[in-house]
Amino acid sequence: MPAFWLLSLVVVIAYFLLGVAADLITQSTQIGAPIFPAAGLALAACLLWGYRILPAITIGAALAFWYSHAKDLSVAQSFLPLLIGIGAGAQAAAGRFLVRRFGCWPSALDSTRPILSFLILIGPIACLISASIATLSLLIAEAHGADAITRTWVTWWQGDMFGAVLFTPPLLAAFAEPQKLWRPRLLTLLLCCIFSMLVLIMVLQALQHFDRERQRAQFVRGASQQVSSVSSKLRDIDTLLQSLQQLVLLNPQLTRAQFKQFSSHFLEHLPGIQALGLIVPVDSTERATFEQRIQQEGFPRFSIVDRDANNELSVAQPADEYLTIQYVEPLSSNIRAMGLNVLSLPVARAAIMRATAENMSVVTEPFTLTQEIARQRGVVSYLPVRTADGRLLGVVYTALRMNDFMQRALTESATQGVEICLFDSAAQAYGNAVLVGDENCHLKNSLYEDAITFGERQWRVLLSPTVDYAGNHELGYLLNFQSFGALASLLFMSFVLLSTGHRRRVEALVDERTSDLEAASEQLHLLAYYDQLTGLPNRSRVRDIAGQLFEEARRKNSHVSLCYLDLDHFKRINDSLGHSVGDRLLVLVAERLTHSIRGTDILARLGGDEFVVLSTGLDAAIQAETVAQKLLNELERPFHLMQHDITVSGSIGIAVFPDHGEEFEQLMRFADTASHRAKQAGRNGFAMFMGESDTVTAAPLKLQTELIAAIEQSQLSLHYQPQVDAHANLVGVEALIRWRHPERGMVPPMEFIPFAEETGLIVRIGEWTLERACLQQRQWQSQGLGHLSVAVNISALQFLRPGFVDSIERILRRTRANPERIELELTEGALVQPDEQTMKQLHQIRKMGLSLALDDFGTGYSSLSYLKRLPINKIKIDRSFVKDLPDDREDAAIASATISIAQNLGLAVVAEGVETELQRQFLHERGCAFMQGYLFSKPMPPEQLFAGTDDKPWQVHRSAPVA
Repeated sequence: MPAFWLLSLVVVIAYFLLGVAADLITQSTQIGAPIFPAAGLALAACLLWGYRILPAITIGAALAFWYSHAKDLSVAQSFLPLLIGIGAGAQAAAGRFLVRRFGCWPSALDSTRPILSFLILIGPIACLISASIATLSLLIAEAHGADAITRTWVTWWQGDMFGAVLFTPPLLAAFAEPQKLWRPRLLTLLLCCIFSMLVLIMVLQALQHFDRERQRAQFVRGASQQVSSVSSKLRDIDTLLQSLQQLVLLNPQLTRAQFKQFSSHFLEHLPGIQALGLIVPVDSTERATFEQRIQQEGFPRFSIVDRDANNELSVAQPADEYLTIQYVEPLSSNIRAMGLNVLSLPVARAAIMRATAENMSVVTEPFTLTQEIARQRGVVSYLPVRTADGRLLGVVYTALRMNDFMQRALTESATQGVEICLFDSAAQAYGNAVLVGDENCHLKNSLYEDAITFGERQWRVLLSPTVDYAGNHELGYLLNFQSFGALASLLFMSFVLLSTGHRRRVEALVDERTSDLEAASEQLHLLAYYDQLTGLPNRSRVRDIAGQLFEEARRKNSHVSLCYLDLDHFKRINDSLGHSVGDRLLVLVAERLTHSIRGTDILARLGGDEFVVLSTGLDAAIQAETVAQKLLNELERPFHLMQHDITVSGSIGIAVFPDHGEEFEQLMRFADTASHRAKQAGRNGFAMFMGESDTVTAAPLKLQTELIAAIEQSQLSLHYQPQVDAHANLVGVEALIRWRHPERGMVPPMEFIPFAEETGLIVRIGEWTLERACLQQRQWQSQGLGHLSVAVNISALQFLRPGFVDSIERILRRTRANPERIELELTEGALVQPDEQTMKQLHQIRKMGLSLALDDFGTGYSSLSYLKRLPINKIKIDRSFVKDLPDDREDAAIASATISIAQNLGLAVVAEGVETELQRQFLHERGCAFMQGYLFSKPMPPEQLFAGTDDKPWQVHRSAPVA
């Protein structure tokens, strides 16, 4: 253990140093680490020393990230280094799992196929994990924006992938065993690794320089187009003012409605304009008359007002003449400007005086508009309106909120990630110089500068690319580089591994000839002491090992447990799926049990479906129960074999050395006896040998007690899955049982229904289910939904139990449900070879008004000879024949034949498990009348079924409620 702790410390330090080095490379390239050697270190360490090295990898990665980014992390982001470390550890574990799963490790890696498989699995595939966890963590912690997350993911994955492909092989050559296969290749692999890293860095820097120049040229072209677009929009403003000038000249008696109609067209097509208006001269003698006239137009509080330096309005002071805003549009957002004496504004007065004197349009310096509430600069362009004899009729103007105007003017040509600065270099007030941008933006360096002339004023416009602009335009070449680099590095490292392995293969051929006798002897040893199917020790070998373990336990005064495990109902798997599947299942069981025990424990196969586990170093016999429970837990997860999900359980008998005996064979007999006790208790449990009393502790006993409590304490409930017709109209529901355990939460039906059938509890559960479904049908009937049928599954054990028909009559009387809307679903197993009593029960049920459906048709003992005799109404196609439609030819043929047979026999057909539109269309085209599945709705509680939620807002016709 001290040696391993030292090794872990070395891995932590090495990962930290390599991570810091990668950060220096990142700073030199400014686009992320092109190569991350620490990823190769992590994968090599996990391959060499197993999953126990993962904590060291996690700590090293967390420290490296913290060191490089500590100054950028807030308190709320302090968890990021840990998540980055977890991602690095998960990636290393995934790489080890993949290469071991596909047989690439342990391997000498000296032929093309295993080399390519190994490099692809640890590189492009395994390295997806750390990049994904890291970028998701950065996004959640708001350390990166969503717009940069793709680029971050690509560079992270690229760095890890290159690091894994280039650095893992030389590290394996340095530390992997046997040394004679790896050490001769170390120097070559190391030199090639360093050479490849330097070449990749230089290529990346060259590409970066090239891309910067390309971006610069592209930005300048786009910026020129953008400035031209702004100039064009400003010329449109001049045209607008001239049109407004002509309108006033041609209509001396211009009304407010006419002005509004004229303005609305331009406001709609020239976005960004704050206001269009008409300013009229008002003599002091005409002031009262003018104000009274405007008040009569619908503005009872109108008066001529002045504006002070704080943008506050007040009644205008007496003066010889006023220039007053009479018309302004849009009026709703510019009501504060109505009646404003623009002569009270120094900036506006200077511009108007010049405009009227020179009879041309003049633009003001930047200032805060009267209408403005937010702090945003604007300008006003004034154009005088004079008669032919030179008399001033007024001044037309347009007010522009410059930030809005610029953004909207650039909408058609703007590129994402461009920073705009627009300023008036001739503005007298320094603080008013900037129209668009931050206060000092005109003092910063820019990539593009140009001039814009508007209303006799010349503005300077500066355009600069932001970080987002660079990110948006770098991704293309990065993707191309990583694609080419990934392929090149994989092929290059494959060539190096293959060439360095050639000498090893030659030596291996020589060694092979000289070691034939040793191999033959070893093979005899394997045949004598190891199981040929699983590779585990056999009975002879485990007997010898047990003797050694017992002797060691005597010296240490400790215990050794012997767990005898027998798989439950394994014969059924051989009989139904074949011995080849059974053998493969035994191999998978052996692998899973091997991973679940300690390194010091021994797993052996005695033969058939029998295994034995020897556990050493136990302080007390009771600890053996923990070992047994762990073995059972490992068998709970299904095994996937040949498109089958197979669930197996085991019965375990326990005997302990020296409490129960001191000889291996004796302990085997006692453990076998205890295993029979476990089977009698319901299987899937364990039992400790207790001598004469032999008290058995069985796990199924607890499940049986909990299931009885669930029935009595109302932990069971029904969910209902809709059944629809060909037009997706709701015609009925299927009642499905659910169990919400107070501690374990929702318990899957597949976990407790088979157990309930074994113990006979299914009868009580079945009667409860039927009664609840009938009560629900009665409730829906009272709500105007009496036309819906409710289907209830009936267990074969429940159906074949005496008094089944009488129980149905009692339930119908108690619930007052409509029997014509109750449908009983029976499996083929319940109706195989129906005798006279079975047929009598079925006819009695039909006479009561209930419908009968044959569930899971085609999965059991389907026979047309008895199908035509059964008084059933409906056939349900099992979901196993629907899930691969329409691509699976066999399933398509079975489904089509079932529908055709049912139609010829006058039976309705319901297809279960319809999840895609293609499945629905296939079944509909072949005449399937009814369907159910996740395409239409998942099972849900009755209160949600017609609640109008987004899950399935069923629209149904409600008849008059029934009392």
